[in-house]
Amino acid sequence: MFQYNWEDFRNTIGNFEDETTGVNDISKGTTLSEYRTSRNRNKRLSYLTRVNYTLFDRYLITASIRADGSDKFGPGNRWGYFPSAAVAWRVSDEAFLANIRTVSNLKVRLSYGASGNERIPPYTYLAQLGPAYYASNDAITFGLAPSSLENSNLKWEITNQFDAGIDLGLIKDRVTFTFDYYKKITRDLLLDAPIPSQSGFNSQFQNIGRIDNQGVELQISSVNMDKNNFRWKTDFNITFNRNKVVNLGEADFIPVTTFGGWQTDIARVIVGQPIGTMYGYDYAGVYQIDDFTWQGDSDPGIAHEDRTYVLKDDRPVYESGTPIPGGMKYSDINEDGLINDDDRQVIGQSNPVHFGGLNNTFSYKNFDLSVFFQWTYGNDLYNAGKLRLNGNRLWMNISQDYFENHWTPENPGNEYPAYGSVDQNVPSSYFVEDGSFLRLKTVSLGFRVPKRVIKKMGISTMRFNLIANNLLTWTTYTGWDPEVNYSDPLISGLDRISYPRARSYTFSVNVTF
Repeated sequence: MFQYNWEDFRNTIGNFEDETTGVNDISKGTTLSEYRTSRNRNKRLSYLTRVNYTLFDRYLITASIRADGSDKFGPGNRWGYFPSAAVAWRVSDEAFLANIRTVSNLKVRLSYGASGNERIPPYTYLAQLGPAYYASNDAITFGLAPSSLENSNLKWEITNQFDAGIDLGLIKDRVTFTFDYYKKITRDLLLDAPIPSQSGFNSQFQNIGRIDNQGVELQISSVNMDKNNFRWKTDFNITFNRNKVVNLGEADFIPVTTFGGWQTDIARVIVGQPIGTMYGYDYAGVYQIDDFTWQGDSDPGIAHEDRTYVLKDDRPVYESGTPIPGGMKYSDINEDGLINDDDRQVIGQSNPVHFGGLNNTFSYKNFDLSVFFQWTYGNDLYNAGKLRLNGNRLWMNISQDYFENHWTPENPGNEYPAYGSVDQNVPSSYFVEDGSFLRLKTVSLGFRVPKRVIKKMGISTMRFNLIANNLLTWTTYTGWDPEVNYSDPLISGLDRISYPRARSYTFSVNVTF
């Protein structure tokens, strides 16, 4: 049983003539700018039944069913039922492998199961009312109006997953392999989908669509050397995952909106594309003076910023806005001579081709050393930090790279636009960068003091450890940290100057008496 209760009280008062008592006496404030309270509560009840059965220590069977009830859905849809089953066969215990000494372990696994998702705000299935003020007799009168559209048909989002795997151990498990292939099909996604404006609302939570995920996971462990008090062990894992939006109901795409004073429309959930698709204009460099003619006096002594520039006839024109030298140039994808929303396209993907880790552990007598690398390859990052660090506003800080290489009439580069020319509300490939990286994640060095040294001190064990994290990162990404995971899973590759991971060193002593 689970219950979540959230209560919130907010009171904003300003213009304090006397601040000596702080929040202990807010009645001294003269301006009340905000006051509100809110409360959310939701409950969930679950039942789980599982059966395990083993036959001849070689055939393993497990089956389960769980029932989950949530008050986030209306009557009739609150309960979801999710079965699962798995079988495994220890092939290495069969008689026909008894004489094959190379194979120390071989197991084949199959599993299939369903799970549910109810992660939506409480009361979503209901029509809710919110404050609405209106004028009456020269006075502002309080009223209520619908603030959301009900959907009594909301139900659990369901994911069905199939997995097939093999566990293999060779040479008395000095080398082990684990391989898994999986496929997940998620139906009836709980999405805040756009709806026709005739309804009086912009969006409504609905169960729509289907998303498929499939991939492989491989883990390899090996003892490479183990003699003369020296041991070297390697652990390696790699994952390939592909996802695809198969269906979104009647929609071809759903826009992904972000907030907070940044660009707001940089991604879409598109049928036929993976989740995490970035969508915008193709950045084609910087407009140069030669792309324009200028009106008025042709005296070359007139300052660049005082001229009135007009694009040459063979350049595509813009549906809104007028470019200037040093401004951002976009490709006319459909070649209609006009730059507008029809020229937007897929400009990046948040999903890597593969990711994984590599760990090597060395031990010699009382010393041990562990070196761990991690990587991701083939994913794109939307570096929205360029809005803040590439001269979008003249009062903002700028990066050294931009400062040294931005466009000026004297330095007409084609990579970075001029001061104040980074388009605030135009998503484009200018912000998209390769997010691949290789990171030396952790190095751990340990020393175990010999017992003959500590025995006289009444100590059983003493160990010294030195651990270093995030030592080195190899990447072409220009942001602070390529290991980005934005809070919205629909665009996880968005970087809004996320705080970088710190390099840290930890020294410890463990003593047992």
